[in-house]
Amino acid sequence: MPGLSDRFGSYLAPDADTLRSAMTKGLIVLDTNVLLSAYRFAPQAREELLTVLSRLQERLWIPDQVAYEFHKTRFGVIAEHRAAYDNVLETLGGHREVYERDLENKIRELANRAALSDHERDQLIGLVRNSMEPVRRKIETLRKRHGLGDAISDDPILSLLQSIFSDKVGAAFESAEEEAAARAAADARINAQRPPGFKDASKEDPHGDYLVWSQTLKEAQRRKTEFLVFVTGDTKDDWYLRVKGKTIMARPELAEEVREVVGARLIVMQTKTFLRHAGEHLETKVSPETIRQAEKLPNVERVRAAKRAAARQAVMQATQAEQMARDEADRGLHLLRRTEKELHEADGYAHEIARRVALAKENLTESENDELLRLFEDELKAASMRREELEKDYQILKARASELRLRADHAAMARVHETAVADYLEG
Repeated sequence: MPGLSDRFGSYLAPDADTLRSAMTKGLIVLDTNVLLSAYRFAPQAREELLTVLSRLQERLWIPDQVAYEFHKTRFGVIAEHRAAYDNVLETLGGHREVYERDLENKIRELANRAALSDHERDQLIGLVRNSMEPVRRKIETLRKRHGLGDAISDDPILSLLQSIFSDKVGAAFESAEEEAAARAAADARINAQRPPGFKDASKEDPHGDYLVWSQTLKEAQRRKTEFLVFVTGDTKDDWYLRVKGKTIMARPELAEEVREVVGARLIVMQTKTFLRHAGEHLETKVSPETIRQAEKLPNVERVRAAKRAAARQAVMQATQAEQMARDEADRGLHLLRRTEKELHEADGYAHEIARRVALAKENLTESENDELLRLFEDELKAASMRREELEKDYQILKARASELRLRADHAAMARVHETAVADYLEG
């Protein structure tokens, strides 16, 4: 009973011979996230990925829906990539500014109290100012090496992908009625919890996976292929059979649908698995580092949830940081006011000593005057020295209070920003 045998075989995880045949003879269809991984990979891994795709020649294909999603999403992926570098550089710059200012103030205070020479003081300050520059330069070098140009006018990765897929993109729906029927079918599958796509009910466009699937089936049927290999970065339950959190194989419902509609064997694999098998069966180099990077690619269906959770955490941390900054600013202001009061009292005390000196000169004999004046002069000298110390402390505390107030304002701005991001992601 070959029919039963074929059907039973389509439900099994593919063995080595099946994988070899599928990789060398089957139709290879890529999901959107596989194309977007070209932006996330480092240059060498990206080159190896594109080389693998080029080797597939006419067996490589993407549905029109994948092309649409790719062009719609790539700007966001590029922006995320740039933001990752920008966030590090911005954080580095912020820490650098505060770190340098704090340490420079301490060095100047040390120079005054320990009688350091101007050369020694400036040498220390120069070392502080140059300490973080190598880190900034290294990050800039890494960003440049990643090779992402302007998303609109200068996108070399897009140019490479366009050269590979110039004649390997499926046709769009022939009419609005055909697309409406496909979307209605997608809704029916979502309601029936039938794969693929039923896990995407909450998405902005819940029909995307099914549109990709229906266009793929149509192309595979047209080509009369023996094997259909669908490569996706998704690991959702509506693509894969998963047991205790482990991905086993393509969903049996999908394998059955491909067998019935196309008469082909379905193999669904993740990007890392595809690259590993490509290295084994397509006579092309795929390094362990490229496989490692593919393993680290974001799990698409979890990215949004992770971003929302991270945004909520960021809001909480920003709120706590703002409160801590406000408390520290309040303590700095309190200390400034106390020092200001002490300085005012020192001024009053010095004036009182000066007044006593004037009275002594008017009312005492010369011998008495000389002795008392010496006492008053010593007291006035001590008062003047104390006032000078208080004046220095006051100026340092004044600058510190201003800095703390600025930090608190920045913390408030950060909290407002993080709240806006969280509200956007939740919406």
